[in-house]
Amino acid sequence: MQAHDASAAGLPMPFVPPSTIQPASRGPATPTVSKGPIGSRQRQFKPQTLKPAVVMSASKRDIRPKPYVLEIPSMAPIYPSKKHSDFFPWKGNHPEDQVTEAQARNGQYDRFPLGLGKVTNEHQYARNQVWPILKQKTGIRHLSDLFLEVLAKRQNYNRITAPSTFKPPPRVTLSDAKRETWLRDLANPAVSLRRLSRTIPHGVRGRALLDQCSSKNIPPTRAIWFVRCVGANELRGLKRKGASSVAFGNEAKWMKEWTGQVIQFIEKAIAECGTMVDTVWKKRMVYAIRLSAQLYSEHLLDRTAFLHWYISLLERPNLDLLPLSLLISSVYWKDLLRVRRTGHRFAEALLGKADMILQSEDRDIYLPLLRRLSVLIAEILISHRESLIIPNTWSLYRKTLESCVDRSNSNIEACLQNIIYRNNALSLGAKTKNPDTALSPQRLVIDILDSALLPFDLGKLVKDCISVMPDHSNFIDCLCEWSVTSLRVGLYRVYLAAAILRQEAKAGVPLQEPIMTFLERFSSVPGSKTKVYLLLSELVRAGKFSLPNYMRWLIARGVLRTFTSMEKDHPCHARLLAELPFAAASHHARNLRNSLLNGAGFSTVVETQYLDSAKQLVASRLGGLLSEYPPPGATSKFTNEELEYLRGLSRSQMTDIALWIRSAVRRHVVEGAPVGPNNWRDLTVEVGITAITLQQFLLVRKVLEEFSDYGILADVLKATASSDNSGVLSSIADTISYNIEVFSVLGCVNDILQLLFNRYKKLQLRRTVEKYVLASFVDLASFPVCNEDTRKQLQHDLALYDQRHPMAYSPVSDNEFLGVMQDSTADFNEELDRLLQNGSSIDKGTLTRIFETIVSRMHLLYGGKAAYNRFSATSLMKLRQLDQNNFDNLMSDWINRLFSHYSKRPPLLTIFAMLIAGSCVDLGMVVKSALQVLNDPSIGVKHSRSSAAELSAQVLELIVGESFDDCQLTGQEIYTLKRKRQAFERNAPGLLVEIIHRSIELCAAEGSFELYNRIRGLVISKPVIHHLRGMSTSQPNLLQAHLLDPLSKNSQPALLKWLRLLIDHLLDDHDSSDLTDPDSDVQVSRLLQLANDFSIRLCQLKMRIIFDGQRGCSPSSNTNITQTFFRGIVSDFKQKAAIWSDLVSVLDENCARQIRAHAEELFLQSMSFSIPLEVNENNEYLARALLAVIEATSNTNMAVPAASGSLISAALVDKLNTLVQYVMPQEDEGSSPKTREIVSSKTLISELRSWLILFLRIIILHRSAFSSTPKIGISDHSRMIVGLCALLQNEYLQSDEPLFDHVIDVITCFVDDLSEESRLAIRRFLRYKNPPPRLGYLLGNVDYPGDWLKATRAGKLMDYPVKSWELLQEPTPVMGENDTSLSLTLFRTRKSKCAKLERGKVG
Repeated sequence: MQAHDASAAGLPMPFVPPSTIQPASRGPATPTVSKGPIGSRQRQFKPQTLKPAVVMSASKRDIRPKPYVLEIPSMAPIYPSKKHSDFFPWKGNHPEDQVTEAQARNGQYDRFPLGLGKVTNEHQYARNQVWPILKQKTGIRHLSDLFLEVLAKRQNYNRITAPSTFKPPPRVTLSDAKRETWLRDLANPAVSLRRLSRTIPHGVRGRALLDQCSSKNIPPTRAIWFVRCVGANELRGLKRKGASSVAFGNEAKWMKEWTGQVIQFIEKAIAECGTMVDTVWKKRMVYAIRLSAQLYSEHLLDRTAFLHWYISLLERPNLDLLPLSLLISSVYWKDLLRVRRTGHRFAEALLGKADMILQSEDRDIYLPLLRRLSVLIAEILISHRESLIIPNTWSLYRKTLESCVDRSNSNIEACLQNIIYRNNALSLGAKTKNPDTALSPQRLVIDILDSALLPFDLGKLVKDCISVMPDHSNFIDCLCEWSVTSLRVGLYRVYLAAAILRQEAKAGVPLQEPIMTFLERFSSVPGSKTKVYLLLSELVRAGKFSLPNYMRWLIARGVLRTFTSMEKDHPCHARLLAELPFAAASHHARNLRNSLLNGAGFSTVVETQYLDSAKQLVASRLGGLLSEYPPPGATSKFTNEELEYLRGLSRSQMTDIALWIRSAVRRHVVEGAPVGPNNWRDLTVEVGITAITLQQFLLVRKVLEEFSDYGILADVLKATASSDNSGVLSSIADTISYNIEVFSVLGCVNDILQLLFNRYKKLQLRRTVEKYVLASFVDLASFPVCNEDTRKQLQHDLALYDQRHPMAYSPVSDNEFLGVMQDSTADFNEELDRLLQNGSSIDKGTLTRIFETIVSRMHLLYGGKAAYNRFSATSLMKLRQLDQNNFDNLMSDWINRLFSHYSKRPPLLTIFAMLIAGSCVDLGMVVKSALQVLNDPSIGVKHSRSSAAELSAQVLELIVGESFDDCQLTGQEIYTLKRKRQAFERNAPGLLVEIIHRSIELCAAEGSFELYNRIRGLVISKPVIHHLRGMSTSQPNLLQAHLLDPLSKNSQPALLKWLRLLIDHLLDDHDSSDLTDPDSDVQVSRLLQLANDFSIRLCQLKMRIIFDGQRGCSPSSNTNITQTFFRGIVSDFKQKAAIWSDLVSVLDENCARQIRAHAEELFLQSMSFSIPLEVNENNEYLARALLAVIEATSNTNMAVPAASGSLISAALVDKLNTLVQYVMPQEDEGSSPKTREIVSSKTLISELRSWLILFLRIIILHRSAFSSTPKIGISDHSRMIVGLCALLQNEYLQSDEPLFDHVIDVITCFVDDLSEESRLAIRRFLRYKNPPPRLGYLLGNVDYPGDWLKATRAGKLMDYPVKSWELLQEPTPVMGENDTSLSLTLFRTRKSKCAKLERGKVG
């Protein structure tokens, strides 16, 4: 309808002749192009303003009145024919200007002729047709229908229906000059792309294209347009060459080639560093990074290949590239961590660079880079933790990760602990992944206590132990057992445990109840009751164990009611009443003790009588100190019967005697100077110092050491440190050196050493202190627990001793030496006496003659005169003082000759005992010389096996022999010899083990029964067993390398029998009357009973021996051993799950494979999912024990055979499918709702949770089996992943976050080993299975550009790939209606034109 002006309304208006009417302010429209969101262009119309026909001169001002000019409204729309819609200027000749009766009644409307496609039936108002309808109830609905129909007509009329006419700009071959001109125009932003899109130069492609863009500095957006043009033409050319499949393969190949060219372009820019000015290189490098990033973001290269190249660039072992690599990482950060395929490699590369910097010598230079790496790693740790699940390289990068991040941040620390836990759960190390096979807190505490060395730091020990065993009651129980068990050596353990318990009591920890609990179960502990009583007596003495509370505990439990006597073999917690010292207790407590003991059949009267008898015995030997008996002589000592009697006393009696002796020693002091002739007093004698003699001191020390009461002995040593006697002072130092661990725990070593040092300095002012005293002090001060300044001072004095004192005699029996010398040959004695008394130097010839004379007489007179043996040894010790170096060479030659001639050789213990005690011969030198002869029989005269075995036996006797009857040694010399032996064992443990090894080999080869018994007694003697038992805990590798491996490698029955004998004694499981060789299965059964946290290392050694002995045996015999082993597991799997894994971890490959196969079979059989609700605790613990064994055997580096690998992988997949069926059951139509509720997924998950965790663990252990065969392995691999993904569909498992994460992590391990084809197949399979979102991270692909556009086909939604190469702007100078690469008809696009808008819209 046309608009009506004033004339149409019938109003009179004067006529004004029209002036020149200005044309419309809107001129003809020219199309402009705008790029929509999908690259389409639409025609838009922009009106242009025309110049007025008459332009008034600016110089003249027209002041005449102007006629009215009718202007076209600015909002008037324009038709394509350049006419304005619904606007007619009034001229008086328009039909509407003619007012008639019909127009007034019916209104104005256009009448169009027929046949022109116009509306021909508009002859009346629409009101006549619409109004009656609107009056009805449905009027509004009809009106709505009319409007919708109008809109639909309009939409269909304006819709674009033309097909796409898109074509990339054509390529034309241009000359070099024109091509350069075109490229310069492309680099010039002022030149429009529409102009350049007419043609593009042919031949500019690939790396040359990128180099041209870089050299001419073409803006990246215009360079991308050029790349798209070239790429679109290349791809269209590939499509024209073949079928669709071939074209698709060619396109993928071309894309990879193009990506490689982009990579080469970047690497060339990197390589140019240093070849040009820095500013120029920086500009080119930045351009290369920006251009490549734009290509990556526009999907114009293979994104996956490009990211893998970047990671490989980061992985290069060159820190110089690290700054540039980190700069590039910020561009691709999200895509690098978006999927697992690149995320874990990127994280490993960053950790690898951080590790390189941490290990670099120039760490300070790279510190800024390390900080940047720490920031990136922390960001991954917080926001992308899944990328740090790296089980294959976790052992390499764990410490690096822990050192890089800021662990003081609670959020970072929590994330780090989560990563550590999850990676440990996936690692293949048995000790870090399974909580059942991990070291128990008790084992960790035992290892901490075993590793404690001088000087003992009690505070650190307690802190370390409590950190792994926070429960103080369990810690006290473990500590008490460690201190008294027979599987550990050293009495210092009792005193160390007492010191730790005293410290715990000071901290407020109750001791009474845990100790009583330990005493009740002590019968099952292989330990010594005497050590238990010693431990408790030390606690009673310190006031940390309450005697009244203990007696109340006995009365409350009625323990003593069941006993009619109180023998030593009675339970420890009952016998303790008779053992604990009550000397310091109250009178009431002592009376109660006596009443309880008398009621239990223990006579306290007899106890008092035994105590008096023991005191009388000790007093008779210690005359002048404890009684009026005469002082003991030089040879006075306790007999073996008397010592045995003293050892049989109770701990209470021992404590009373020790306190009695200490009191006597403290009172025994010099009260006044002795009076000489003419009533003159000897003023050189000090008053107030101890008056104890050397022999008294030795006897007191012997008694207290037999009582193991080193606390009292320490007090005695302090009291006697003021002695004037050089022998006493030297013996005090030797006592501390021999028991250095005990005195170090007591904390008195430095105090006594300082007392001795002060006494030495005081005596040095009055007289010459003997050299042997200073040597003893230096030996004591050499221990690390001693004061360093004191040690240096003593060592300095000893080094200068010979210069300050040219001659000094040995402390050993000078008077005896002079007496024996009178009975010897006169010439020899005179010369020797003259040389020794003179103290001058001696020439080498004379020294050699005298030395040879002495040693030859030792051979001739051996056995005839025992005193001459002492004379010869004393002579050699004094002769050594004249020329120590030459003497040592002569001694070494003589020892070699002595070992080479067996027929005339005296027993080595008789010859060398006194020489070793007097520091004339080093025990290590003797043993090395013997081993040289035993290991190389060609030296000297060739030995027979019997002579070599005799030599080894004598050397062993020299080291550990305890019979000194033929050696004529005094008590002090025997003690010094034992100290020298102890020092030898401490400093050269391998020599003793090697001599034991050679003795066993020679004895086994000789076959002499007498020699066998002799060496057997030495090998299982107490010193050897203690030494080897200590090495089994402190140096197990040395023991295995020097003893076990050499004896077991040949699998000789005789040698294996020796090894079993030795290990049985080390395990404290020996029977001297049992000389038979039990069957292997019996040995295994017994071994499993003995295995615990204390004996595990020894049990491992015996386990190896048992299986080494089965080499070459029948398969049935091996099967029996395996079955016996598993019977032991079944019988006690709940408490010893970790023990089994430790036992099998030391086996060789064949044994481990056999046990592993048997364990896997039992494990899979025990995992019965057929009746899931009947899973009980016993079956679960059995599975845990079997899994522990499988993990232990998996640590052996053995390859899984292809056949067995495929079988186990198939079995695991089948078992997983069974599990999935039960976890996600199908509802049975016939089942009741109650039954379906019982057998629900939630119930199944809760019942099978432990089984599922164990099953996932065994899957991890057998991960390598899934890729062991090229065909079956891949199939099972994919099936396993699909099965695990199906398991994740359970909603209750999804609510169990730790278990859900663990399943995801297991899938991660398998996905890392997948090929890209298998990954794509699994992704396609799971696409419509509604998988959890996290699976997209595991199976996703970086290069997937079509995921943002979808299309429907047959009612299904699918991805619609976009041709990124054809998303061109300005593809051609002449634009068509549908000139876009993505046809606008797919979106039902409509044409919309508006004159006011500067740009058209297509919507």
